[in-house]
Amino acid sequence: MLIANRPHLARISAVLLASTMMTVFAAAQAQAPAESESLPGEIVVTAQKRAESIQSVPISLQSLSTQKLDQLQVRNFADYMQFLPSANFTNGSVGAPGNSAVVFRGVATDGGLIASGTLPTVGTYIDEQPVTSIQGTVDLQLYDVARIEALAGPQGTLFGASSLAGTIRIISNKPDASKFSAAYDLEVSHVLSNGWGGQAKAYVNVPITPDAIALRVAGWYNRTPGYIDNVFRARRFPSSGITQSNTALVKKDFNTSDVFGLRAQLGIDLDDNWTVTPSVTYQQTKWSGDFRSDDNIGWANHNLCTNGTKDIHFFFRLLVGNYKNTFVPFYYCGKS
Repeated sequence: MLIANRPHLARISAVLLASTMMTVFAAAQAQAPAESESLPGEIVVTAQKRAESIQSVPISLQSLSTQKLDQLQVRNFADYMQFLPSANFTNGSVGAPGNSAVVFRGVATDGGLIASGTLPTVGTYIDEQPVTSIQGTVDLQLYDVARIEALAGPQGTLFGASSLAGTIRIISNKPDASKFSAAYDLEVSHVLSNGWGGQAKAYVNVPITPDAIALRVAGWYNRTPGYIDNVFRARRFPSSGITQSNTALVKKDFNTSDVFGLRAQLGIDLDDNWTVTPSVTYQQTKWSGDFRSDDNIGWANHNLCTNGTKDIHFFFRLLVGNYKNTFVPFYYCGKS
């Protein structure tokens, strides 16, 4: 019997600067410039394509701010889904990265996670870029993110196809032409009796023209240690007499994964009302082995005869115009 399992990572107590630390150029992590004037403690969202208080939005909406994301140590898709009460997700049968489907209010299709299935019922956006995939939600590593918005559906009027049950929006911090800022984050993790992993993340915001043009670049690398061993297996085919074995693939901690990503944004203030923000986002995820174990051959063991190495990458390009804190109805999206 194959049982998916994922033991908790035992994080090293001596985390290398695990909390985000600032360079000498800033005393605290810089946030994006406010999208509109707001009162202290007020949550400003853009769920209706304009900046407004969450209390003024006449729809079911949940928002996780930058402070909340840092407090909850949210890093990826599986992390933030735990804190959205109206939403949940399902994993694919192999439990591999990027193989999950989001469900709002229990509304789901019979497909999902298979290339020939139906379109999902929940749309996913990175800023104004739709990244909904028939094979699962894009698992973007969360760093230098302003907030996450979860809008219960139907949301087809504003967000189009695949938003019948709801929409999830990941809003990144925007370039700030008023000041320089930078930060980095380092962490080491360890699976008990297994491998070591860790992550390194950083961002820098550089004004190019004071109060007019700024460049913001964020990068991340995350290695998740393996915890499933690939053990020896041999089998003989009676009809041909051929014996097959996985001797060359026998390995401890077989199912490691590595994620590398980069996001660059150029903020251009054309005048007091108009802002244009071209951006690019790239992420590559590599993993090997299988994220299931076969209890018939021992706990956290498998006996694969193939390497099972996978490589998922995406490259998004986006150009958005903003007029007085309202997103104008023209923008360019591209992805590959």
